[in-house]
Amino acid sequence: MSHGERRVEVASFAEFARYVESEAPPDAIFRGHARRWWRLVPQVHRVGALMAKTAAERVEAEKGMLREFKRQVRPHMPSLPRDDWEWLAFASHYGMPTRFLDWTENAAAALFFAVELPNDYSDSAIWCSERPREVARGKSRRRTPRRGSPRRARASPFTRPTSSGDFTNGRAT
Repeated sequence: MSHGERRVEVASFAEFARYVESEAPPDAIFRGHARRWWRLVPQVHRVGALMAKTAAERVEAEKGMLREFKRQVRPHMPSLPRDDWEWLAFASHYGMPTRFLDWTENAAAALFFAVELPNDYSDSAIWCSERPREVARGKSRRRTPRRGSPRRARASPFTRPTSSGDFTNGRAT
């Protein structure tokens, strides 16, 4: 498990739970990786055809994918996201590569993503970070949206990299 620049290794669920309870920041967010060497890189920067492009070209590709996502999904939604950031968060939950990096406030959910794939040859990792100021708890996240609302899918915070695409020490820079 990575927390800031400190690396913590745990060998059991009990050790993991003890770490979360006693050492994780009080406002912690978590991200689980099936392979410990995987970096904190948003999916749009990992997708084969998009990786070779410049940052500006990836943003344009993301915009094109978002336009197509909106076109296909609009007829099926009773309410629509308020802006493109909400659209991107919603699309990301349906597998569209975006510049967002999905985190969770639930350490057990991060643990699930770290161990869900069979993994006989590598250790998993769970990133733990203090919630960046930019990832504030919004009132809309505390309400229970009506069924079918895109806001229902936003159960976890997102971070996005700087223009250079960097995440440093487990937190967005």
